[in-house]
Amino acid sequence: MADWYFRSNKPNNLQVCPGCRNLVRRGEEFCPFCAKRLRAEGGLRSLLASFFSRPDSMTRLLLGMIVVVFLLQFVSDFFLPEFMRTTGGGSRGFGSIMTSNVWTYIRMGSNFHFLVVAHNEYWRWVTYCFLHIGILHILFNGRALWDPGRLAERPGGARPLFATVILTGIVGPAVRPTITVSVLGHGGISAGASGAIWGVLGLPLGASAKTSY
Repeated sequence: MADWYFRSNKPNNLQVCPGCRNLVRRGEEFCPFCAKRLRAEGGLRSLLASFFSRPDSMTRLLLGMIVVVFLLQFVSDFFLPEFMRTTGGGSRGFGSIMTSNVWTYIRMGSNFHFLVVAHNEYWRWVTYCFLHIGILHILFNGRALWDPGRLAERPGGARPLFATVILTGIVGPAVRPTITVSVLGHGGISAGASGAIWGVLGLPLGASAKTSY
């Protein structure tokens, strides 16, 4: 097959497949030897593939999501009903523990133990990872994610890092539903990516232990 393929194509119409390093015809969508895609896909899928091919793309995306959600917390305060503003508490100093109204945290998906247990809102075990309680909280967690995230992403890629963040974020409140802020007499809320960051720290350690055997 290879001999026929080369005889039927002129040398200037051939290119090297980046997957198997064989010569293939220019314009082919897939390599006939290893089936690797040779032509970039168009549209959103191509854009995403281009983005995630860059170094540290998932780490940057996660940090960007955390920052965007943090800004949305302040915007959401302005759309709270009046009675929630007066009963939600929370100070707003630069270094304060809580920079948004308690109701804002609850509505945006913090780990509110009462709602998880009484109403089965287990999706909060994911969304709480992207909420942060205060300026110092997000600064410390963002800095803690930056270096371990890049270290874990470079050998394994974006998918293992994203899966680790989600899975270890879920494990934290699932095995330890600790209350960090008392709220409305129904337990409390917790927020932050700390549990997920510990999972990211363990990802390169697990990979190095696997390769050592």
